[in-house]
Amino acid sequence: MSYSESAKHLVPDTAKSCTDDTSARIADKTPHSERPLSSNKSSIITDYAPLTATKPKNSWCSLPIDVLTLSALVVLWLSTRALMLWLYAERYRYIVGDVAYYFNSLQTADNATLSEYPLPAVWLLRLVRLISGDNFAAFELGFGLLTTACDLAAIVLLARRSKLAAGYWILFTAAIGPLIWVRLDIIIAFLVCASLTLLTKSDHTSGAAMAFAAGFKMWPAALIAPIISPNRAGMRRLIGFAVVGLALGSCSLLLGGWARNISPLTWQSERGLQIEAVSATWPMILHALPDRGYTVSFTSSNAYEVFGTAVPFWLQVSQVAFLVTWVIIIFMSGWLCWQQRKQPTNPAVAHRVLVAQVATVLATILLLIAVNKTLSPQYMFWLAGPLAFGISLPHSPAGRFIAYIGGSVALTSALLTQAVYPITYTALVQPYLGDTFATALLVIRNLTVLGMALGSVPLAFTTARRIVR
Repeated sequence: MSYSESAKHLVPDTAKSCTDDTSARIADKTPHSERPLSSNKSSIITDYAPLTATKPKNSWCSLPIDVLTLSALVVLWLSTRALMLWLYAERYRYIVGDVAYYFNSLQTADNATLSEYPLPAVWLLRLVRLISGDNFAAFELGFGLLTTACDLAAIVLLARRSKLAAGYWILFTAAIGPLIWVRLDIIIAFLVCASLTLLTKSDHTSGAAMAFAAGFKMWPAALIAPIISPNRAGMRRLIGFAVVGLALGSCSLLLGGWARNISPLTWQSERGLQIEAVSATWPMILHALPDRGYTVSFTSSNAYEVFGTAVPFWLQVSQVAFLVTWVIIIFMSGWLCWQQRKQPTNPAVAHRVLVAQVATVLATILLLIAVNKTLSPQYMFWLAGPLAFGISLPHSPAGRFIAYIGGSVALTSALLTQAVYPITYTALVQPYLGDTFATALLVIRNLTVLGMALGSVPLAFTTARRIVR
């Protein structure tokens, strides 16, 4: 019996009860005085009993699962960020170098400054500089608050979909270390993550978020290809990307000119072989061996590069691999686009499309990292969004196994990245003889990156092929 029905027994309407009582007497011809009262009382007690059930005692185990999970996420974020802050303030203060470089470069209003970055990124930095004034401590704090806001925003977006995904983001970014507060790349990672989480909610906004990411660093422009298609959803994402991209590009062209708009590309092409690059692995091994003639120097590109007799060869290998990578990316994205030529007609097909899109985005990022001759540790932040979002997707047992294994390998690679920079970096960049242990950590990290990149390509093709089965 429902609550409303029980209440009617407890507080009956007088007129209604009289009418019902009269009807009942006519029906059974039983005098009212001879009727047993116990039946009515028992029915009232029976109906009312559930309403007065004893309330369970308050305890942690009686809290809703969501409350407990959210509390765990908050504790995880606070504890990891507190440790990262301690490392930054007490052990590895020198990693603030990029922020100091931004601050000093922005003292002039010339658009030619920071030519290695697209102009929208420079505008964002100028905004922080404008708010902080000429105080570097205030600029550092402002930059840190900006990156923290992006970190938290990504966690909120992921948590609304999956608490496990949000937890993975927290752990993965913490594994890379305090670099999160002193590099622009966490902003790009957030925008890519936002684009992926919006794939099933707002197609235009998803494309726009990817365009903003490309506005801060050019490489995310490659990520629009896996999320567009000939169907309506894909076209809406392309429109969102095009509108924002054209707006940012037009403003950049108007204010900076053509030369300034392509300067990030020319800057990268003129750089040498950075010591953390996968293609620099063998030269760095030789640098750790005595009497091999390999040296490491800090160059005008604001990075440590390796020099030696084999370096030109490995630079050529990196350039060829870069061209081959773009061929693979184009073919991989084209194959996925072809598989989506029809609008998904049921949830199962739509889910397979989403899995294939995330797999292709992840493969694209891994390939661009693996063949980049200027690989820097902050590039690992690029993986955070696709990895976390991929874990949030429902999978078959085999798919879940691949997602968890891939996530574990990536987490290990992130930890190794922090072990290289900043923990053992000073020993690694000795001019004439690198530290053996630091070099071994770098070699293992590079092998994990290369392994993930090579494994991600067949996974992307396989998930795309399974869309129409």
